[in-house]
Amino acid sequence: MFMPPTIGGSPDVGRYVVLFEDFLAAGASGSVADLGTTPSGETFVMDGADAGSHTATVVAAGGLGGIFNIATSGTHASVLALTSDDGTPGKQLPFDCSQGPIMQCRLKVVSNDITTNQALYIGIASEHEATADDVTKNAWIKFPASMDVVLESDDDSTDNDDKDPSLTVNKNEWYEFRVDASTPTDVKFYYRQTLGGAWTEITDSTTTFSIGASADGVQPYIRVDDSGSAVASVYVDYVAMWQERE
Repeated sequence: MFMPPTIGGSPDVGRYVVLFEDFLAAGASGSVADLGTTPSGETFVMDGADAGSHTATVVAAGGLGGIFNIATSGTHASVLALTSDDGTPGKQLPFDCSQGPIMQCRLKVVSNDITTNQALYIGIASEHEATADDVTKNAWIKFPASMDVVLESDDDSTDNDDKDPSLTVNKNEWYEFRVDASTPTDVKFYYRQTLGGAWTEITDSTTTFSIGASADGVQPYIRVDDSGSAVASVYVDYVAMWQERE
């Protein structure tokens, strides 16, 4: 179970605003019909407005745990993001850059590597746009047409693109990723492969990443872009985000 950050070894629950989604599947796999164009009470929705198609299923993961499967075909951007009241993905921005948001998730790329004409984005974003580079504010880990990750950020003033930390991720292996904007003008990136293990920082020593310290809304954001080739599926075990309450 996810617990908020601790002080003196005990969870300081009231200090933080916390979102956690574990895609609970009641121990059985199957289609998630209400992760579509209407929210139906769900926290997250998939973007189904542009060309192509996507599948949104929960895969049984033992007990009550679920794994959300993102897969696309055709020319498409599949975005797992927070829903607005009308079901539009990526329009609800309940977290605040000035409050030091942290996004964390566990996922793996399955079936095929991320390759030519494809990309995977994992991190913090302002309102969803059809083109990833048009998202006004962001800090994310990007797989740019390969399994070699790059780091990017944009604070609506300085746009840091494709900064190479020399990290290659393997398909069919679970990774936890963390995008830490607790200091919003000095965002840090981390990963680990062992649950509860030590985090390894993903660094580019030449760049300071930033989402800006102004009180602008952001959300957790996972995006798969595909331009027609056989895209990998992306299994998402959980998505979490938290920030200081005051």
